[in-house]
Amino acid sequence: MRKQSASFRQRETEYVMRAWAASESCNLVGVGSVGKSNFLQHLADPDTRQNYGLTSLRITTIILDPYLLGPLPETPDKQFRVWAAYELMMHRLYMAFYPFKEFGEEASLFYEAYQALQDGTNPLFAYMGIRYFELGLQFLLKKDHRLIFMFDEFDAWLRLMPPALFQGLRGLRDNYKSQLMYLTFTRKPLLDVIDDLSLNRQELEPFYELFTDNTFYIGPYADKDAQDMLSRLEQRNQLQLPEHVKHFLLSVSGNHAGLLRAAFKSRELVQNLPQQYDYPQALSALANSAHLQTEAQVIWDSLNANEQTTLNLIVRNQPLNTTYQQSVADLVAKGLLTTNRKDHTLQIMPPLFRVFIANDKK
Repeated sequence: MRKQSASFRQRETEYVMRAWAASESCNLVGVGSVGKSNFLQHLADPDTRQNYGLTSLRITTIILDPYLLGPLPETPDKQFRVWAAYELMMHRLYMAFYPFKEFGEEASLFYEAYQALQDGTNPLFAYMGIRYFELGLQFLLKKDHRLIFMFDEFDAWLRLMPPALFQGLRGLRDNYKSQLMYLTFTRKPLLDVIDDLSLNRQELEPFYELFTDNTFYIGPYADKDAQDMLSRLEQRNQLQLPEHVKHFLLSVSGNHAGLLRAAFKSRELVQNLPQQYDYPQALSALANSAHLQTEAQVIWDSLNANEQTTLNLIVRNQPLNTTYQQSVADLVAKGLLTTNRKDHTLQIMPPLFRVFIANDKK
């Protein structure tokens, strides 16, 4: 696991740590390629919790990747899909606490629940998944542990799983309020994701209301984090970029992790950048490179239709009516809009993304 500095994403980390200290769940929202994986690993690092004074709470974080579920049936077999989710959660718990040294002989209670959940010879194994999962939870929670399940790519979890899973997770949370929490990472606010997937809001309401007051937008890196990332890219590729090149990359990427990485990959353009360069020309050339086009499209695809329309209107200097007020607010929160200090107009950020929209989204 890559180790980040103690100050990595400090503002965002402080928010999550405050929520966890208060035993609250939270939803993180970030556009595509914003650096989600690195941030989740940072939150899961025990040293991070120690740096923020949460050591005494005995927190254990469990990252859940939907692409580790294994093959799911083509038909919408709800019971099997829910069982598959509980099986993955139980397995990740097992790996997090193995070899259970602090539990001694009592660890057999967890092993038994773990094995029972996986017993395919039991005709009710899919239906009983939540029962055996709760048995495993109870064993750990009685030892004063706090468990935080971190759902990576939660958009995919919602697409793959029936509402019964999330209703069950809410029920478990209600039973163990101070010791069981969830963190979800999505590219859009939860309700937008639910609507995009044409899911039933009412069926999912018990789960998503856990995050109503705890949604936080993850934007581009702070300057130091972006500089550290660029240094790692240099080390990994055994390169030493001139200072003017590094300044250019950080400026045009707006510290957005995916765009910075893609800009760095455009070697020919980057390494041949003269010390006295034409900024608009260099920006345009880089924005048209294949690497940048791919990354910018990922960001674009993670926005809803109103946000895309808002950006198109802004880049073409067309007026916005009140219909787009919420979209403007959301885009500012995501780090894709800012106010120009000189004329107080809205400006799309990062510069590479602005050129991409102007050239490709007519």
